[in-house]
Amino acid sequence: MNIPPGFNHDQQLVYGMRDTHPGLLEIMIYNPSKKNAIGVVPETKLTQLLNWASEDSNIKAILLHGGRNFSAGNDLSVFHSIKTRQ
Repeated sequence: MNIPPGFNHDQQLVYGMRDTHPGLLEIMIYNPSKKNAIGVVPETKLTQLLNWASEDSNIKAILLHGGRNFSAGNDLSVFHSIKTRQ
């Protein structure tokens, strides 16, 4: 994967702003081995990014995408690791 200049790759997310599109925050879900399914850690990071964007007056729009695959939804393997309380 080619990460655009100035972008970050963190917790299965690639995000940043292109010089050619000021005010547009681009967030790409990047977990190709699971068709971009979102687990707890990337979901938390995505929430942090969206909260940050809502407070930054320089960000006018957000483009959320997944490249070739948008997202398969939640990563169901996470549910296998959750233990119910009794």
